[in-house]
Amino acid sequence: MKRIQLIFIFLFLMGIYSCKKKETTSVKVTVWDSDLNRVVPNWKVYLEEKHYKTTLGSGTDAYSVILEGYTDANGQKDFGEFDTYKSNKYDYAVRTDNLLNIGEIEIDKGTSNNVTLKITERFKLQRRFVPPPPYSGSDSMRLEFYEITNNMLRLVLTSSNYYPYEAGGLISGTYCYNIDKYKAGVYTNIKDTVFYDVNSSYEYNVSW
Repeated sequence: MKRIQLIFIFLFLMGIYSCKKKETTSVKVTVWDSDLNRVVPNWKVYLEEKHYKTTLGSGTDAYSVILEGYTDANGQKDFGEFDTYKSNKYDYAVRTDNLLNIGEIEIDKGTSNNVTLKITERFKLQRRFVPPPPYSGSDSMRLEFYEITNNMLRLVLTSSNYYPYEAGGLISGTYCYNIDKYKAGVYTNIKDTVFYDVNSSYEYNVSW
């Protein structure tokens, strides 16, 4: 009986000790597109624990994702409450998939955190004439392409200097297409606007 009591006391003290080693933390993340000045829905974010094996900031570090999820329609992900180690050998941070782009933001343990991850992600775009030139006789086609808020940044493709144009690193936003086409002596002008979002690849085909 005495042995059982000692075991119970030991477990009770261990429980108290373990409780003191951790504290409750919460974090809500907002993802913000710095190019478009708006929140970004459906963007994956991670809550990460960093464990320093030796002294803080040296030795071999272990990183582990403890929670992950996607932002809602308001560009937010609420990870709610979770336990964090009080020890200085543990840090916690939130990040997205692209560490080189925006890095990560460390959060304060034992309190409620509201943090904003600012993204500057770009998109890729390929533009084609379909079918490609040359065209017959005096037929020709001209494509002018520009971003609506900065129309000095223009790309012009014509049937005389055509090549399948692919570009990466373009800033998200609304882009305009102005297409002039001469086909069998008939002139046609086509105007189009397309919104291109971050972290995506697109194709735009100009039909002859």
